[in-house]
Amino acid sequence: SCLVGSEMCIRDSYKVALTVYKDSFLKTYVTEIHQNENKEISLKLRLLDFEVLVGTLDNLEIKLQNLKAFYQKAKKDTMLDVYKSVNLQFENQVVCTEK
Repeated sequence: SCLVGSEMCIRDSYKVALTVYKDSFLKTYVTEIHQNENKEISLKLRLLDFEVLVGTLDNLEIKLQNLKAFYQKAKKDTMLDVYKSVNLQFENQVVCTEK
């Protein structure tokens, strides 16, 4: 399990933070990175009231590309305010839960 302050948690969080920092879109919008006791990562985005469930670090880059594509589409359709959560854990899809 992932204990707060453990080396594994810090390493995982650092990997996500570094990936976010290197991407101008993610750097602008990601404001918080959380990791639960099951080592699952979630993100909070600037000015948006939904949680982004990333899950494990497996395929992290693909998951974050999916997030960016989802964000651009939902923003264009003015749908960003209707979601409670956005789940990136499933391969090749983004699963959203409405409020």
